[in-house]
Amino acid sequence: MNKKLLISTLLCFFVFSFGMLALGEASNPLVASSTPTLQITIEEIIWMNPFAPVPVELPDGRLLLKVELVMLVSGDLTGTLTENVTQVWKPNPSGLRALTVLFKLETEEGVMEGYYSGHFREKGEQALIHAHGEVLSVDEAYVDYHQAKVDGQALLNLTTFDIDGTITIHPRNKS
Repeated sequence: MNKKLLISTLLCFFVFSFGMLALGEASNPLVASSTPTLQITIEEIIWMNPFAPVPVELPDGRLLLKVELVMLVSGDLTGTLTENVTQVWKPNPSGLRALTVLFKLETEEGVMEGYYSGHFREKGEQALIHAHGEVLSVDEAYVDYHQAKVDGQALLNLTTFDIDGTITIHPRNKS
């Protein structure tokens, strides 16, 4: 195929695709325009498995840590937040680790599930966590939060497991 024809075809495809994405975001009929952004505060960890998580050393020198947490949450929604956390890292002086979390937020009104990923930076007895993701599954009560953006940040005491964190859930389309 002619190189100029290939380039012009790809360019047309990208322009069309980005135009359709922008149009989809601007006219999404599935999300009510009055859907508020949710601010959720992590109150405390009420269960952790294993209680004292220990990383597994992989053959290439990296470490793998998996832990399940259940936390009480308050704010715009009140209930429990269950997180399945996976961290993979190569030991380094910065204390930086990759972090992925699958979550399930349960309230009296309903359930939403999703993920966030980002980093976990250990400094002494504390860790700073920053992550971003998306709501993947909802029931009727939270249908307007389907595919909502999720931002999370927390400060975790690695000795006492006290946590000070917030999760913000931004509806996908607010006009």
